[in-house]
Amino acid sequence: MENNLKPDGYYLDRYDRATIKELKEIERKFNISIAWKGFSKSKSRKQDVELLILYDCAVMRARIKDDVIAAWKKSDTYKDKLLEKTRLPQNIMCSHCLTEMYFDSHIFVGEGNNEKILFIYKCPKNHLPKKAVYHDGAEFITPRNRCKYCGFELKSKTTQRKGKLIVRDSCPACGKIEVYELNLNSPHNKPIKEAERQKYCTAFIGRNTLYDDLKQLGQLAEILDKNRNSNLLEKEYGVDKIMKLSIPNLESRLVKFTKELGFIKFQLKEPKMGQQIIVPFTIQDPSDRNEKESSKILLKNLKKNLFPTNWRVINTSISFRLGFISGQLKAYDSEDDLIKIGKEIKDYSSLR
Repeated sequence: MENNLKPDGYYLDRYDRATIKELKEIERKFNISIAWKGFSKSKSRKQDVELLILYDCAVMRARIKDDVIAAWKKSDTYKDKLLEKTRLPQNIMCSHCLTEMYFDSHIFVGEGNNEKILFIYKCPKNHLPKKAVYHDGAEFITPRNRCKYCGFELKSKTTQRKGKLIVRDSCPACGKIEVYELNLNSPHNKPIKEAERQKYCTAFIGRNTLYDDLKQLGQLAEILDKNRNSNLLEKEYGVDKIMKLSIPNLESRLVKFTKELGFIKFQLKEPKMGQQIIVPFTIQDPSDRNEKESSKILLKNLKKNLFPTNWRVINTSISFRLGFISGQLKAYDSEDDLIKIGKEIKDYSSLR
């Protein structure tokens, strides 16, 4: 039996044929062409809407192409594995002459993990109908075709003419007749014109739909609006006046300042770099001040000294033991944080 998994080119052609067919049908429906050069200058926007429907359909077909092809290949790989482990049913007998029938072809029914193989058997004496059986020999019985108007069993007659199978269903009860035509000439055998593949398929790879473009414009508007608001807030709260100290400048500032308070050996440790910068520090108090008094003086004055800067002391980090004090400082360098500090400084100044 022939393998179901085909070369990559087979799936590419299969998908592109379907895309070309679908887009051509839309073109015929609206009497438009996919060779769109932009919006018309006419007063009516009807054709522009139709063109966008066509254009967006082409973009979406190109966008899902790889996923659809991957799903097809996965399904065909599963079918091949199913065929490998399934044996042909034996001793299938013709209902007319009781002669053993021979294997003719197979089809798959069901989907996904519920997919099964139906083996088609043919009588060597050409008696009809053929038989469809599952792997265990159980025969598949075709359900009776019934009239959709009255429910009575239909009578079907098939004829073949000019590469088409014509099915004529007639109802003996209500007299309704319906005719169906099936094209027996597979379009998959016809090569795709590369000019059409380029026009309907390749040209739309990586393109945006109208919705995508509108979404991006909306996001851009939000960014511009946010930047405009940020600029206004930065100006209002004097962000440019905040002392933005580097770590070396911060250390120099606090070494001098803490010495004036009677502390010694102020030193910054290795900073912890993350979303925010946390810098541990140590300092010593050689005076006779007790733990509570020393910690209170240091914390109060650090807050006061760092207030006009982009640094703050973490209140809960202060630890005192035998004159040795440790703590942590936090840097604020993001736009939003600097606006908050600027507001804090402005609010404090207005209260003075």
